[in-house]
Amino acid sequence: MRFILRIIAAGLLAIGLALGPAVAASASSGVTVTWVTLYGSHTQTYSCSGTQTYSGWDVAYVSNGCGGRVWLHAQESGGGAAYCVNPGAITYGIGGYEQILVSGNTAACDANVQLSPGWVDSPVLPTALVGTTAICVDGQPYNLYYDGQPFAGYWWLFQIVNKCNTRIWIHGNANGSGNSYCISPGATYNWTNSNGNSWNGGNGGEQFVVSGNQAPCSAG
Repeated sequence: MRFILRIIAAGLLAIGLALGPAVAASASSGVTVTWVTLYGSHTQTYSCSGTQTYSGWDVAYVSNGCGGRVWLHAQESGGGAAYCVNPGAITYGIGGYEQILVSGNTAACDANVQLSPGWVDSPVLPTALVGTTAICVDGQPYNLYYDGQPFAGYWWLFQIVNKCNTRIWIHGNANGSGNSYCISPGATYNWTNSNGNSWNGGNGGEQFVVSGNQAPCSAG
């Protein structure tokens, strides 16, 4: 039954989570949750405190408009597997959680997690590789500008392991414009094998941004 419910939840997400971004855009306070079951879906916004369940239904989408973390639990009683949603973040494409708990902890679930992006001076004929550091801060952009010899200008992201619990977006240009490429939480990006170097005309990107979306890229 649980397996069937997850399939139905995935189907609802596939056809209806244009629902996800739409709810997230309008949420300013409270936590908005879409619950799913064999019979359909139900969306409700709750206050920023306490625990909530919906008659054994599963959580399919969360928009956390609260200042604290939201915890999802596999059991209505609060037991079982748990999943943490950052303050201000959204998540969907999930299943198997039947309770939400709004926490007073205002830190992101992945606060201070370190990233180690590597940059090259040219996407065509790179002559140097530079490693830098970054941390998982939702909405934070990163790029590298180098004014030394033999190259001056913005460098291109060569590799990164996404240790954040949110998506990372790579943008073709250092100002955030141009083509974009999505890296799921936990996934690895390597310019040398990313879609056969095909995205952005084979050039990769000059900027990456830690997003506030915790869903895998495959969830849409």
